[in-house]
Amino acid sequence: RHPQIDLDPSEFGAGFRIVPNREDDTLLLDVYLYDTLSGGAGYADLAARNIEEILQQTLALLEQCPAHCEQSCESCLRHYHNQYLKERLDRNLGAELLRYALDGTLPKEKAPAAQANLLRNLQRLLELEGFACTGPVEIQGVTVPLGVASSNQQVAVGLRPALLTPEWQGHSFSNLSPTTASVVLNEFVLGRNLPDEHQMVRNAVLYEK
Repeated sequence: RHPQIDLDPSEFGAGFRIVPNREDDTLLLDVYLYDTLSGGAGYADLAARNIEEILQQTLALLEQCPAHCEQSCESCLRHYHNQYLKERLDRNLGAELLRYALDGTLPKEKAPAAQANLLRNLQRLLELEGFACTGPVEIQGVTVPLGVASSNQQVAVGLRPALLTPEWQGHSFSNLSPTTASVVLNEFVLGRNLPDEHQMVRNAVLYEK
């Protein structure tokens, strides 16, 4: 897409590798670009000379897709050569990763209403099983995207950005009482493995005291 390169996707490749065995146990991710033509055509070198501009343009495209798609489309990420991956492409996740790589900005928790919208399919499954679901709902002064209740207890359900680990402490649920049952799901996993996320919430409502 860059004016000085303007390549067909088949002429340029990319990959990644996790760098192992660092003394401080920090995980490093290498992302690399390469020419697909035998012997190279100089595209990778040209990209390297314009990499800052390319990355900023890419970030803008991912964050502000011209077609305003939810995850990916032909205007941002999809092309003929990656069509077999289209269900896995997510411009929002790509933007979060790229912004973190560029300036160390961590993704932010979505607003409760946005989380509630992403949790709708999970809510329907739980309601079919007879659980009482409300959301967003106020619990102890915290706006909870989804409250799920049975005769045993109520559980607060929310989402964390896909790139953040389960140990992340920045979620608004940290303001809930330690005795309040809560589940914070990975928003990327929720969209691709709803049955497992459903089981996790179900177990929390039925079995946690």
